[in-house]
Amino acid sequence: RKNTQVNYILREKLLCGYCGKPMQGDYGKSHTGNIFYYYVCMGMKKSHICNKKRIRKEILEKTVINTTLRLLNNDDTLTFIATEIVKLHNEKAESESIIKILAEQKSDAVKSLNNIMKALEAGIINDTTKNRMTELETTIKEINDKISYEQAKIENCITANDIKNFVLKTLKKTSYAMIRSLIKQIVVYDDKIEIFYYYTSKNPDDNGRDFTLIEGSDNYPLVHLRGLEPRTH
Repeated sequence: RKNTQVNYILREKLLCGYCGKPMQGDYGKSHTGNIFYYYVCMGMKKSHICNKKRIRKEILEKTVINTTLRLLNNDDTLTFIATEIVKLHNEKAESESIIKILAEQKSDAVKSLNNIMKALEAGIINDTTKNRMTELETTIKEINDKISYEQAKIENCITANDIKNFVLKTLKKTSYAMIRSLIKQIVVYDDKIEIFYYYTSKNPDDNGRDFTLIEGSDNYPLVHLRGLEPRTH
Protein backbone atom coordinates (compact mmCIF):
# COMPACT_ATOMS: atom_id res chain seq x y z
CA ARG A 1 0.00 0.00 0.00
CA LYS A 2 1.50 3.28 -1.08
CA ASN A 3 1.89 6.36 1.09
CA THR A 4 -0.03 8.49 -1.44
CA GLN A 5 -3.18 6.45 -0.81
CA VAL A 6 -3.39 7.63 2.80
CA ASN A 7 -5.09 10.90 3.69
CA TYR A 8 -2.79 12.83 6.03
CA ILE A 9 -5.30 15.46 7.11
CA LEU A 10 -2.71 17.55 8.98
CA ARG A 11 -0.49 17.97 5.94
CA GLU A 12 0.80 21.50 5.33
CA LYS A 13 -0.13 22.39 8.92
CA LEU A 14 2.74 20.77 10.83
CA LEU A 15 6.09 22.24 11.80
CA CYS A 16 8.81 20.63 13.87
CA GLY A 17 9.22 22.49 17.16
CA TYR A 18 12.96 21.86 17.20
CA CYS A 19 14.29 22.69 13.72
CA GLY A 20 11.28 24.46 12.17
CA LYS A 21 11.13 22.16 9.16
CA PRO A 22 7.77 20.88 7.88
CA MET A 23 6.48 17.51 9.00
CA GLN A 24 5.05 15.22 6.35
CA GLY A 25 3.31 11.88 6.13
CA ASP A 26 5.34 8.70 6.11
CA TYR A 27 4.87 5.00 6.77
CA GLY A 28 6.82 1.91 7.72
CA LYS A 29 6.42 -1.81 8.29
CA SER A 30 6.90 -3.78 11.48
CA HIS A 31 8.75 -7.09 11.57
CA THR A 32 5.35 -8.79 11.30
CA GLY A 33 4.52 -6.93 8.11
CA ASN A 34 1.98 -4.52 9.64
CA ILE A 35 1.98 -1.02 8.14
CA PHE A 36 2.12 1.98 10.47
CA TYR A 37 1.60 5.60 9.42
CA TYR A 38 3.49 8.53 10.86
CA TYR A 39 4.22 12.20 10.60
CA VAL A 40 7.95 12.76 10.35
CA CYS A 41 10.16 15.87 10.48
CA MET A 42 11.80 16.61 7.13
CA GLY A 43 14.82 17.97 8.96
CA MET A 44 15.30 14.52 10.44
CA LYS A 45 14.40 12.42 7.40
CA LYS A 46 16.05 14.38 4.58
CA SER A 47 18.60 16.77 6.05
CA HIS A 48 19.53 14.75 9.15
CA ILE A 49 19.80 17.95 11.17
CA CYS A 50 17.10 17.11 13.72
CA ASN A 51 16.42 14.39 16.27
CA LYS A 52 12.66 14.89 16.40
CA LYS A 53 10.94 11.55 16.86
CA ARG A 54 8.30 10.56 14.36
CA ILE A 55 4.76 10.46 15.73
CA ARG A 56 1.96 8.07 14.91
CA LYS A 57 -0.54 9.55 12.48
CA GLU A 58 -3.67 8.41 14.30
CA ILE A 59 -2.43 9.67 17.69
CA LEU A 60 -1.55 13.17 16.47
CA GLU A 61 -4.71 13.54 14.39
CA LYS A 62 -6.93 12.31 17.23
CA THR A 63 -5.27 14.75 19.62
CA VAL A 64 -5.79 17.73 17.32
CA ILE A 65 -9.37 16.78 16.40
CA ASN A 66 -10.49 16.03 19.96
CA THR A 67 -8.88 19.20 21.29
CA THR A 68 -10.55 21.37 18.65
CA LEU A 69 -13.92 19.68 19.21
CA ARG A 70 -13.58 20.28 22.94
CA LEU A 71 -12.97 23.93 22.17
CA LEU A 72 -16.00 24.16 19.89
CA ASN A 73 -18.28 22.32 22.31
CA ASN A 74 -17.83 25.09 24.89
CA ASP A 75 -20.53 27.66 24.10
CA ASP A 76 -18.67 30.59 25.69
CA THR A 77 -15.55 29.77 23.72
CA LEU A 78 -17.51 29.22 20.51
CA THR A 79 -19.19 32.61 20.96
CA PHE A 80 -15.78 34.19 21.46
CA ILE A 81 -14.48 32.51 18.31
CA ALA A 82 -17.49 33.62 16.26
CA THR A 83 -17.21 37.20 17.52
CA GLU A 84 -13.51 37.34 16.65
CA ILE A 85 -14.15 35.95 13.17
CA VAL A 86 -16.87 38.53 12.51
CA LYS A 87 -14.59 41.27 13.79
CA LEU A 88 -11.74 40.21 11.52
CA HIS A 89 -14.13 39.79 8.59
CA ASN A 90 -15.58 43.27 9.03
CA GLU A 91 -12.16 44.86 9.45
CA LYS A 92 -10.93 43.22 6.26
CA ALA A 93 -14.10 44.06 4.37
CA GLU A 94 -13.94 47.68 5.50
CA SER A 95 -10.27 48.08 4.60
CA GLU A 96 -10.80 46.59 1.16
CA SER A 97 -14.18 48.11 0.36
CA ILE A 98 -15.35 51.38 -1.08
CA ILE A 99 -15.51 52.80 2.45
CA LYS A 100 -11.79 53.50 2.34
CA ILE A 101 -12.17 55.43 -0.92
CA LEU A 102 -15.20 57.32 0.39
CA ALA A 103 -13.34 58.26 3.56
CA GLU A 104 -10.50 59.72 1.48
CA GLN A 105 -12.99 61.65 -0.65
CA LYS A 106 -14.68 63.01 2.46
CA SER A 107 -11.34 64.08 3.91
CA ASP A 108 -10.50 66.02 0.74
CA ALA A 109 -13.93 67.66 0.70
CA VAL A 110 -13.67 68.67 4.37
CA LYS A 111 -10.23 70.22 3.75
CA SER A 112 -11.60 72.19 0.81
CA LEU A 113 -14.57 73.35 2.87
CA ASN A 114 -12.26 74.49 5.66
CA ASN A 115 -10.30 76.53 3.14
CA ILE A 116 -13.52 78.15 1.95
CA MET A 117 -14.45 79.02 5.53
CA LYS A 118 -11.04 80.61 6.06
CA ALA A 119 -11.59 82.70 2.93
CA LEU A 120 -14.99 83.83 4.20
CA GLU A 121 -13.49 84.77 7.55
CA ALA A 122 -10.89 86.81 5.66
CA GLY A 123 -13.70 88.74 3.94
CA ILE A 124 -13.42 87.01 0.58
CA ILE A 125 -17.12 86.64 -0.18
CA ASN A 126 -18.51 86.27 -3.68
CA ASP A 127 -20.88 84.06 -5.64
CA THR A 128 -18.10 81.60 -6.48
CA THR A 129 -17.11 80.98 -2.84
CA LYS A 130 -20.75 80.70 -1.79
CA ASN A 131 -21.57 78.21 -4.54
CA ARG A 132 -18.42 76.21 -3.82
CA MET A 133 -19.28 76.05 -0.12
CA THR A 134 -22.79 74.79 -0.87
CA GLU A 135 -21.39 72.26 -3.31
CA LEU A 136 -18.88 70.91 -0.77
CA GLU A 137 -21.49 70.69 1.98
CA THR A 138 -23.75 68.68 -0.35
CA THR A 139 -20.84 66.44 -1.35
CA ILE A 140 -19.93 65.71 2.26
CA LYS A 141 -23.54 64.84 3.10
CA GLU A 142 -23.77 62.50 0.09
CA ILE A 143 -20.49 60.80 1.04
CA ASN A 144 -21.70 60.34 4.63
CA ASP A 145 -24.85 58.67 3.32
CA LYS A 146 -22.80 56.36 1.10
CA ILE A 147 -20.49 55.43 3.99
CA SER A 148 -23.49 54.61 6.19
CA TYR A 149 -24.91 52.43 3.42
CA GLU A 150 -21.64 50.54 2.90
CA GLN A 151 -21.20 50.02 6.66
CA ALA A 152 -24.70 48.60 6.88
CA LYS A 153 -23.84 46.17 4.08
CA ILE A 154 -20.82 44.95 6.02
CA GLU A 155 -22.71 44.61 9.29
CA ASN A 156 -25.51 42.68 7.61
CA CYS A 157 -23.12 40.45 5.69
CA ILE A 158 -22.19 38.05 8.49
CA THR A 159 -23.12 37.58 12.14
CA ALA A 160 -21.71 35.67 15.08
CA ASN A 161 -24.72 33.32 14.96
CA ASP A 162 -24.00 32.62 11.29
CA ILE A 163 -20.49 31.57 12.23
CA LYS A 164 -21.66 29.44 15.14
CA ASN A 165 -24.22 27.65 12.99
CA PHE A 166 -21.66 27.05 10.28
CA VAL A 167 -19.16 25.61 12.74
CA LEU A 168 -21.73 23.41 14.49
CA LYS A 169 -23.56 22.17 11.40
CA THR A 170 -20.79 22.01 8.83
CA LEU A 171 -17.24 22.03 10.15
CA LYS A 172 -17.82 19.57 12.97
CA LYS A 173 -19.20 17.02 10.51
CA THR A 174 -15.86 16.50 8.77
CA SER A 175 -12.50 16.56 10.49
CA TYR A 176 -10.72 17.64 7.32
CA ALA A 177 -12.94 20.72 6.82
CA MET A 178 -12.59 21.67 10.48
CA ILE A 179 -8.81 21.46 10.38
CA ARG A 180 -8.39 23.27 7.08
CA SER A 181 -10.78 26.08 8.05
CA LEU A 182 -9.79 26.75 11.65
CA ILE A 183 -6.18 25.69 12.18
CA LYS A 184 -3.33 27.86 10.96
CA GLN A 185 -0.38 25.82 12.17
CA ILE A 186 0.60 23.04 14.55
CA VAL A 187 4.04 23.03 16.12
CA VAL A 188 5.05 19.56 17.27
CA TYR A 189 7.55 18.57 19.96
CA ASP A 190 8.22 15.15 21.42
CA ASP A 191 6.28 15.97 24.60
CA LYS A 192 3.81 18.65 23.52
CA ILE A 193 2.05 20.30 20.62
CA GLU A 194 1.07 23.91 20.03
CA ILE A 195 -2.00 24.65 17.91
CA PHE A 196 -2.45 28.09 16.39
CA TYR A 197 -5.87 29.09 15.05
CA TYR A 198 -6.75 31.54 12.31
CA TYR A 199 -9.01 33.68 14.50
CA THR A 200 -6.31 34.51 17.06
CA SER A 201 -3.67 37.22 16.82
CA LYS A 202 -0.98 34.80 17.97
CA ASN A 203 1.74 33.50 15.70
CA PRO A 204 4.12 30.60 16.17
CA ASP A 205 6.86 33.12 16.97
CA ASP A 206 4.91 34.41 19.97
CA ASN A 207 5.72 33.15 23.43
CA GLY A 208 2.10 32.33 24.16
CA ARG A 209 0.79 28.94 23.10
CA ASP A 210 -2.77 27.90 22.50
CA PHE A 211 -2.78 24.24 23.41
CA THR A 212 -0.07 22.21 25.06
CA LEU A 213 0.25 18.45 25.16
CA ILE A 214 1.45 17.99 28.74
CA GLU A 215 1.23 14.25 29.23
CA GLY A 216 -0.29 11.18 27.70
CA SER A 217 0.09 7.68 26.42
CA ASP A 218 0.16 6.04 23.02
CA ASN A 219 -3.63 5.77 23.23
CA TYR A 220 -4.80 9.04 24.74
CA PRO A 221 -2.53 12.08 24.80
CA LEU A 222 -3.93 14.71 27.16
CA VAL A 223 -4.20 18.28 25.99
CA HIS A 224 -4.24 21.24 28.33
CA LEU A 225 -6.18 24.30 27.17
CA ARG A 226 -4.32 27.55 27.66
CA GLY A 227 -4.46 30.97 26.07
CA LEU A 228 -7.83 30.87 24.27
CA GLU A 229 -10.30 31.41 27.08
CA PRO A 230 -13.00 33.98 26.21
CA ARG A 231 -11.94 37.52 27.03
CA THR A 232 -13.36 39.03 30.20
CA HIS A 233 -12.99 42.63 29.07
